[in-house]
Amino acid sequence: MVADASPLVVADTFSLTRGGLVLVFERDPDPPPAARRLRVRVTRPDGTAAEHDAQVEFALKPPGEVVVFLVPGATRPDIPVDSRVHVLEPTPA
Repeated sequence: MVADASPLVVADTFSLTRGGLVLVFERDPDPPPAARRLRVRVTRPDGTAAEHDAQVEFALKPPGEVVVFLVPGATRPDIPVDSRVHVLEPTPA
């Protein structure tokens, strides 16, 4: 049920005040996820993996808008830069 067979590589992250980690990727998902909420598998650079719920969001980054994932409750140690993200399936809203 993998929507995007090639992983998305985390290029940058930033934390939100109300909790959660925003993942910025090296490239936009192709095609962009149709669902607003997703189940994703994150493989860290050390090879360990975990599944997370994520929300699809849009952020302004020159030269325009990019797709980002918000992972509620996650921190930078949970999903470091260079992690690989696979979209597993949409989750109920």
